[in-house]
Formats: sequence, C-alpha cells, structure tokens
Amino acid sequence: MSGDRHGQEPEYDSTIQPETPASVVFMEMMRRAAASREADQPASDNVETGTPAAPPQSPPTTSMTPEERRRAAALEAERLQRVQRKKVQRRQSRVGALAGLLRSLLIVVVSGALIATILSWGTEPDALNTRVREELGQVVSSTATPLPALAPTMVPTPNWMRRIGIVSGHYGPENDPGAVCPDGLTEREINFAVAQLVVLELRRLGYTVDLLEEFDDRLNDYQAAALVSIHANDCRDYGEYVSGYLIAQSESRPQTGPDSRLVECLAEHYNVSSGLERRFGLTRDMTDYHIFNRINVTTPGAIVELGFMLADRELLTTRPDLLARGLVSGILCFIEPGDQDVESPMPVPETEVPPASPDE
Repeated sequence: MSGDRHGQEPEYDSTIQPETPASVVFMEMMRRAAASREADQPASDNVETGTPAAPPQSPPTTSMTPEERRRAAALEAERLQRVQRKKVQRRQSRVGALAGLLRSLLIVVVSGALIATILSWGTEPDALNTRVREELGQVVSSTATPLPALAPTMVPTPNWMRRIGIVSGHYGPENDPGAVCPDGLTEREINFAVAQLVVLELRRLGYTVDLLEEFDDRLNDYQAAALVSIHANDCRDYGEYVSGYLIAQSESRPQTGPDSRLVECLAEHYNVSSGLERRFGLTRDMTDYHIFNRINVTTPGAIVELGFMLADRELLTTRPDLLARGLVSGILCFIEPGDQDVESPMPVPETEVPPASPDE
C-alpha cells in the first residue's frame, strides 16, 4: 500500500482561505510532503532474523502543482498590494494634515486683510468717538515729533537735612535744675524759655525741629543738619563783673570741619543779637559734652552758654526773644549760608512748645 501512495501529489486543503499568505500555504504543503515520506519509508533490517531490508526508494517529489504555485503567487501579490496601499494611505494622511494647517493659516491671513480693508474703506473718521480721535492724534503727533531732551532731576535731599535738634539744657524727667541762684532762679527755666522760642521760629520757617531733653533717648545716633544744646553759666559771685557767652564744639571733631563753621555762625549772630561779649574760657564739660559722644558722626553739634546768671541776669530773664533770635540766625547761617536778618522781630509765645513737664 505504501507503493501505491508513493509519488502521489499532496492534496490541496480547501480549509486554507484565499486570504492566507503564500508563505503559510507553502509551509503547509511542505509539512504534508514530509508526513507522506515518513509513511512510505520501508522497514529497517531485522537484526534478529537477518532478513535484509527492502532497497531504498527514491524520495518523493515535493514540487508544487502549477495551480498551487499560481494560487501562492496570487496571494503573495495581494499581500504586497495591501502593504503598499497602507503606506500610500499613511503618506497621504500626513500630507493632508500639513496641507490643512497651511490652508487654515492662509484663510486667517486673507480674512484679516479683507476685514482691515473693508473697515478702512467703510469707516468714516466721524464715526470714532471724539476722545478716541484726540488720543490717536496725540499718538501720531508724538511719533512724528522727536521728544525733547529731558532735564536731569536733582538728587532728593535726605529728610535729616531739614531736621534740626535743639537740646534744652537740664530739661527732662530727672528734675535737674542745673545752676541755681540764691533767690531760686534755675538754669533749667532760662534754657527752656529760650529753647522753645528757637523751636517755634525754625518750625515757622519750614524746618523739622526736635525739642530734646538733656538725656533724651532720641539722641542716640541722632542725625540732623545741626544740633545746638542751650545752657546758661552759673550764678556765682566771682568778686568782679563777669559777663558774656561761650560756644564750643566737640574736641574730637576737626577744627576746620562743619562743627567749627556752626560754632562761628552762632557766635557771630548771637553777639549781634544779644550784645554780649564772647568769652573763650572753655571748660572740659563743654568740649567733652556727653551729647557730642551720642549723636551721629555726621551731625554737626555745638553747646552754647547764653550768659552768666548773675551779671547777665536781666537779659537772660527778660529778653529771651533776643537770645533766641541770635541762635536762629546762627543756625540759618550754617544751614543756608548768606545774609541773615538778625534784627527781625520774634514774638514771644503764650504757650510752651512742647508743654513743660509736670515738675516745672
């Protein structure tokens, strides 16, 4: 029976669909041919009986029939056509997306140009609001005319350059009267009467003025255009007539610096206003005055002894306006150099500025 089957062509399996790739069909045919060869192979020699085996037969042919080759070629050609169609479709899809983007951009540009043209042709100038036309006219004129060169702005003056500190000697909560005369007249009240007049006048002239106590906390690193501490000399009897005023700066400051200019301005104008003579017997308490060591190093400072409470008593107690006028003129001479009118009238205030402490 194996001889009858030898040489028969493998049957075509109708279950293989036409859409199956040719490679699959070919592999199926090869599998069937191999199965057929195994079935037709003669038995091997019988080793126990010594019976020789049948002579080997020629291997079965594995060639495909013309019909099968035609079907396989047709299927392979169809597969290649499908692959090619998919490639073409993907390429066309990409080209179509890019073309759509360019088309949309072109439509937007053309539409904008058409709308602008239509508006420029169909809009009358009077259709715009009057305010809008004026603003557009200003824009056009400003672009047509070159802008003038801007003048440089001045450097703003620091606030402390308009600030002045006036210390009323021995004034404060310590209840320190300073020098005292036998009849009870105290240096503290003389100093305060003059200090408040100086503060009022400088404020009237537009300055920021601080009336400071002897041990005011604000004096720590105090920064201002100038600081003047007002005092009066003692009420002792020296056995001779001792009159006049004294002015000093800190001994640690340069003798040719702003402190010296402040001292000289005060001395000149106070002499004219008070009529007193300047004395130069300065004490350590004046040149090493404790406030000089507390204020900022950029703040020029001076201490003034208005006069002697014994010999100059009448002037110190009855004409505080003259004394205050001399100090104001001296301060202005330093801050705003120029001629100062030291003879201008200065009214005596009816109220104290600031109000005196309760222990006054």
